[in-house]
Amino acid sequence: ALDGAFNQENREKCKAATGPLIEAVDNLTAFASNPEFASIPAQISPEGHAAMEPIVVAAKTMLESSTGLIQTARYLAVNPKDPPKWSVLAGHSRTVSDSIKKLITNMREKAPGQRECDDSIEVLNGCIREVDQASLAAISQQLTPREDISMEALHEQMAASVHEISNLIDPVGVAARSEASQLGHKVSQMVSYFEPLIMAAIGTASKIVSSQQQMAVLDQTKTLTESALQMLYTAKEAGGNPKVLTNRI
Repeated sequence: ALDGAFNQENREKCKAATGPLIEAVDNLTAFASNPEFASIPAQISPEGHAAMEPIVVAAKTMLESSTGLIQTARYLAVNPKDPPKWSVLAGHSRTVSDSIKKLITNMREKAPGQRECDDSIEVLNGCIREVDQASLAAISQQLTPREDISMEALHEQMAASVHEISNLIDPVGVAARSEASQLGHKVSQMVSYFEPLIMAAIGTASKIVSSQQQMAVLDQTKTLTESALQMLYTAKEAGGNPKVLTNRI
């Protein structure tokens, strides 16, 4: 915005452009609180180094270009009629903008809980596919009954899984809203109960004679899994940052 002139309009544009930088600072604060990088003083695991490298590179580039931007701007304040320097200023400005974008992107991807959210989303999508396949088999009356376990045991497994999932909904919501360091653990913990639930639900359906009742069990299980999936998408987006406003968690 300051490529052409230091007027009021351009100063306002630059002021507005500080928003992404403020967001980057907030994200960096959340990222730095990740216990993975702070559990052992002065020691970082190879995985930690690899995770931080893109962030460090982007931050270093941003700082170096910001320094050049400030120095060039100071020069132009005294010597405004120097076209080559205006080109240098524009170059620094573009580099700073690109570096901020890369920094924000990298911190969002490497922030606490993001990998676990992605893994858990993949697990739930797999669970939904399994239920869909079982539903197709039930519709065509080809859902093979499980003979290795009783209906009572399947019911108990379903009830236990649903109970544990229910108990973890609030903790996941709290972590998504304001506890970034806990998000990955809580999400992984909740999703770990879905695979046993899906197996028990399909097993239960396989032992039911009525096709309508089979579909009722499978549909209810799919609805629960889809609801959890939507919650995970929202939790991933919020990332444990209390400044990300959402009414969906």
